[in-house]
Amino acid sequence: GDPGLAREQLELALGRPGADGQLPDVVHDTGVIAGSDDLPPADLARLRELGSPAADPAVAVPLTKPPLAALALARLVEAGAPAEWLDRLLPVVRRSQDWWFRHGFAADGLPEYHHPYSSGLDDSPVFDADLPVATPDLAAYLELQDLLLADLLDAQGQAARRDTAPGRPRPG
Repeated sequence: GDPGLAREQLELALGRPGADGQLPDVVHDTGVIAGSDDLPPADLARLRELGSPAADPAVAVPLTKPPLAALALARLVEAGAPAEWLDRLLPVVRRSQDWWFRHGFAADGLPEYHHPYSSGLDDSPVFDADLPVATPDLAAYLELQDLLLADLLDAQGQAARRDTAPGRPRPG
């Protein structure tokens, strides 16, 4: 592959975080899709036909990416990404991880997807049931991302900033 191109693509995906740390699901020439209220009208109409709670105009559902950005950062560091590049993107991924821990958990402490688009598995049958839905992949991604963030911070000499490390207080 082309690590330079991969870095550019990751920069695009991480380049428009919300003020609260949420990464948008889609970044395009004229903006982002970060919530159900950003969806094109035809998509909303289709979701309404399907009875999706994500189409409720009274309640905006956040749309984001699954928490796998630290894995991409780690692989690109292995491929020789410059330290300055990592320094620039690592805080974005940390804030996104924090967003997941603030917004993605049910009262029982299990992480949940609030919309299929946030999973990367938009058409999976796991989303045929009511939303939100807890899945083992999301729990694994969040744990892996915490571990990778801790490793990346250590490698950057920022061990003191490991507030997202293993041992993070888990909801519930």
